[in-house]
Amino acid sequence: TTIGAFTSRISNKRSRTFATAPLLGDTLTIEYYSPSWVKALPTLRITRVVHGYKPFLMPPQLKGSPSGPCEIDVACEPSEWQDQTRSVGVLLTQDNQKYCSGALLNNVKGDGRQLFLTANHCAGFSDVSNHLVMFNYQRMQCGIPEEELTMKHNTAHGLVKISSFRTSDYTVYEILEPIPDDYHVYMAGWSALTTPQAPIVGIHHPMGDVKKISYYSGNLSQDCWSECPDRMHWKIEKWSRGTTEPGSSGSPLFDSTHRIVGQLHGGSASCYNEQGYDLYGALWASFEKGDLGKVLDPEGTGRRECDGVDLSVARRQNQRFRHQWHK
Repeated sequence: TTIGAFTSRISNKRSRTFATAPLLGDTLTIEYYSPSWVKALPTLRITRVVHGYKPFLMPPQLKGSPSGPCEIDVACEPSEWQDQTRSVGVLLTQDNQKYCSGALLNNVKGDGRQLFLTANHCAGFSDVSNHLVMFNYQRMQCGIPEEELTMKHNTAHGLVKISSFRTSDYTVYEILEPIPDDYHVYMAGWSALTTPQAPIVGIHHPMGDVKKISYYSGNLSQDCWSECPDRMHWKIEKWSRGTTEPGSSGSPLFDSTHRIVGQLHGGSASCYNEQGYDLYGALWASFEKGDLGKVLDPEGTGRRECDGVDLSVARRQNQRFRHQWHK
């Protein structure tokens, strides 16, 4: 397996650090290339090598799954939620430990800024400069023999916390490494309105597993976690299909407009408690009580909802705008 190339223009950051996702195998070769006109030697130091003794990427030849048997694979569902699926990623520590889910967000300005929404209780690390977000960690086919399954994954390195609010349990990170266009990542739309419409969908990485999708056909109700009597959460009474598990925390909740209305805080739902509930921090509360509105609507237009867009499209639009402005 080969990953790269990683270039100075894209991969160098102020932190002067870099990390990658794990590779299958027991040996590793790092290749450095320098143009002939560059005479200086590189400053390159390997500070850590992680050697996993358990499968990380669930190679196709290994049967079984870390998540529960009632979870629904995104590859086995209609393409209606395909765009939103491309916005969802799983967070990795610098030691390649998967710990929470989240989603890339669009903003009102449409400037292609790489804003990643997750749960505040997932953000207890003092330093996330070497953490990664792994996109496209999912099966690519459904209904074929296990040994023929193929999966993919793409990572972007380096996070910095932009905004958070404990009560509605959200954190927004900015991903520092430019996400390559060939990742085909989507920037999800969002809604800070208080009237989300059914059906409701959650997309997540339960137990750090490949991407799953869950459905709720009922209407969301306002509820509380620890902020009672205030109610800054949306409640899923009981999933209609699928569920969530540890590792799903921070994952987005979409309403029928295909916009994010919250991120998973927690609950009692699982494949072994199908009558269990889930609570999602409400985006409207993060807007009104936290400062998420300043992040997603930096120019203060007053908009409470925003459609999604392909990251590559947002970049091209922003480049055209800057070119016209400088004329």
